[in-house]
Amino acid sequence: MKEPDTYTSPEDDIERDEDQEWIIMALAQLRVVIEQADWFHRLGQPLSDDIRIIAEDYVAQLGFPGVWVSGVTDWETAASTAENPEINSESWEAEETLRAHLTQEALLFLGEEDLGQALDAITTSATPVIFEAAANVANMWGVDDDEIIEACAGAALQACYNAALVIAAGEEEDHPCALKFALYETGHWPIAITGQTLNIF
Repeated sequence: MKEPDTYTSPEDDIERDEDQEWIIMALAQLRVVIEQADWFHRLGQPLSDDIRIIAEDYVAQLGFPGVWVSGVTDWETAASTAENPEINSESWEAEETLRAHLTQEALLFLGEEDLGQALDAITTSATPVIFEAAANVANMWGVDDDEIIEACAGAALQACYNAALVIAAGEEEDHPCALKFALYETGHWPIAITGQTLNIF
């Protein structure tokens, strides 16, 4: 006989199966969104009010409500921002903590093997799309700095991975990782919080 704390009723099993089915469908839809998104098409453009609202929600949900949102206008400034040693380490640590928590929650729904396969499918699908888009946009700007191009694409790929975790963990659309992905969907690159400023290219 199972111990009481490990017992699951048939109703619990049905509910868990339904949750898994919904998550798998939502992750499949995320792959479509990633493949169809117009990545990086607004780099350097002024930030609209709608984008600023998403950005302000992101930093507030992350735990940094006083952070100012600032637009970056060129690749040179983007590169220096991404390499700035004064990048807010607390915000980076906050995202790492969130990612670890999402992973733990997602494992409750999908299990280690299924979650691993789901995340692999996302990254396998997203990698060529994002890296090609970053290279194409950089080429249009006349930029041939492979390091900053890879940093831009790599950050976007990480956002896709985290967005998948948000879905797998059953979290809401106002989760910081979901909001950061939404910023990428607008065609921008949210580079980092430096000091008290979120820099968006």
